[in-house]
Order: sequence, then C-alpha cells, then structure tokens
Amino acid sequence: MKKLTLILLFTILFLSTCVEKVKLDLRSGTQRLVVEGTFTNQAKPCIIKLSYSQDIDALRNTPYISGAKVKISDDKGNFTDFAELPNLKGNYQSTNLQFVGITGRAYTLNIELPNGKKFVSQPQTMQAAPPIENTYVEYDGTTKSFNGSKLFGYKIYIDTKDPVETTNYYRWASFTYAFKQTQLYSCSPFSPPTCRDLYWCQEIEKDILISSDAGINGNAIRRQFVHFSPVYLLGTNYVEIQQQAISREIYQYWKNYTDQTLRTGSIFDPIPSTIVGNVYDANSPTEVALGYFAVAAVSTKRISIDTREMPNGRNLMVGYGDKFDSHPCEPNTVVYVNRFPVEDWK
Repeated sequence: MKKLTLILLFTILFLSTCVEKVKLDLRSGTQRLVVEGTFTNQAKPCIIKLSYSQDIDALRNTPYISGAKVKISDDKGNFTDFAELPNLKGNYQSTNLQFVGITGRAYTLNIELPNGKKFVSQPQTMQAAPPIENTYVEYDGTTKSFNGSKLFGYKIYIDTKDPVETTNYYRWASFTYAFKQTQLYSCSPFSPPTCRDLYWCQEIEKDILISSDAGINGNAIRRQFVHFSPVYLLGTNYVEIQQQAISREIYQYWKNYTDQTLRTGSIFDPIPSTIVGNVYDANSPTEVALGYFAVAAVSTKRISIDTREMPNGRNLMVGYGDKFDSHPCEPNTVVYVNRFPVEDWK
C-alpha cells in the first residue's frame, strides 16, 4: 500500500512539472468598416462616424478612420460633401448646411476609404415625424447604472400622436449635457486653491429605444420613456429629446440588435441571426459594413433641468463622494467649458 502511494505521489509530481501553458494560434477577425450616422431634416450639420471593427480585448482603443471621402446625395442629384473634424478623429461633418432632408426624398451615402476602397449605402427614403406633444420629467431617487457609474437622475417621458394614414416606426435618440466641475485649483501661482472649471459633458442615451405603431395605429402614444438624465453634481442639465421617424428596415435592424444583446441563454431567447447593415462595398456587394446609415425626419424638444431642485438634493450629493466632482468627459463627445450657450437652447 505504501509502495502504491509513493508511486502515485511521484507520478503526480512528475506530471505537475511537465505542465506548460499552451499557446493557441488565435486569429483576429478581419477588420470591417463600421459606419454610424443619421441624416435628418434638421438645419444643422450631419455627422458620420467611421471606424474599423476590432478584437474584443481592444475595445478601449477604437480605430477611427481619418482621411476618408464622404458624400450624401439625393434622388434629384443634390449632395453635400463632408469634412473631417480636426479635433474628433473619424468624425465627418457635412459642409453644405443648405442640404437637409426632405420627406419623401431618397438619400444615399458614399464613402471612399484612404486605401481607395469605395462603399455605398442602399437608398433610404425619409419618413415624416409627428411632433412631440408633452414632456414629463420625474426624479429617480434610486441609482441607475449609467456609463459605468451608479447615479441619481431624472427619467424623461413624452406624449405623441401616431398618424393614422401610414405604418410608422420610431426611434428615440436623446442626450444630456450633464453638469460637472473640476477640483479646486490655484487661480494664480502661489495663491490658495479658490478656482475651478465648470463642464457640461454630452451624455448620450445608450439604450436602443424603438417602437412601431402595430396595434396602436392612429392613436396617442402616452408616457413613452425616452431618456435618463444623470446627475453628477448640483447644477443645470440640458436635455435634447429626438423623436425619429425611421424606415421599416432600420427598425428591424435595431430590433435584431436589441434581441441578440438581451439574450439570456434561455430556450425562449430569439434564434440568433446575422445583423446586416445597409452599407456595402461598391465593387463587391457581398462585403457589408457593420452599422447602419439611417435617414430620419426628427421632432425635437429641448428642456433644462435644475438639479438643485432634487428632493433632499444636497444630502444626496454627499453620498456620491469626491470621485464625481471631477472631469473628464467621455472622449469624442461635445464638451462645453465654463459657459453653456443657454441662448441657443430653445
């Protein structure tokens, strides 16, 4: 018995000294073009974002694409070129501010990458968007996970009226300019720390909020949730609510996306399917880019929220701790420093 025990012990020791890490030859996926952008009927520049897909372990460093040529044209031969924003790599802004979307007109996106490769979108027809009738702002005293932080804030709801004549599809894409500030610092050399900078950081609603008028055609849509406005510090948040009238194809794209990202491993989960975008290689149509070029008429509401009016607000802020009393804002977003253009917020 002792002999058997010794044999087993030596065998285990031998095997343990022979174990080494196996280096697997893991191949990275082929980089694919990623397109983000929505062309609207709003009289302001359109932004198209271009990047390459990447490995999961490199998500923190998005490979944005510089030096591309971007153009949007309509079915009447009108168009606008785009210029890359100098401080936002991979973000291209329309140069013809007179070129805005018109209901019933079809629009096409054209992209030429720095390597000469050309991509084109399927034509997208702009649908009409009903107006936002009412907005409701409700304080949320529970914390919500927002961009990696647990925050208090405000839930925002709207009322709208669905048109009876057509089948309609909606997406709500809203954002907040959230108030933040830096820690105190010296106003001048050798002075005590009495100065600080104020920031309004753009916080985009990351939840995909979509709906169709199936079952409610022609009726009112009441208390539709559209946005969570986070509170970092007591001050004023500025919120823009966008109600987009999207096509059936875009609605189905986002529905497939949300269905698959919400899978829980249950047998009741939707069957996985390929999420196909609408931008493809002009010379090889089977090569499809990731993302989607959307065309949508937009109804907009802008509101401001004085977060100092939160119930028991100052006591709540104590629980946040110093880590929220600081910058930075998220990269590649719009930031206002020390002055928010209130006169334009109408």
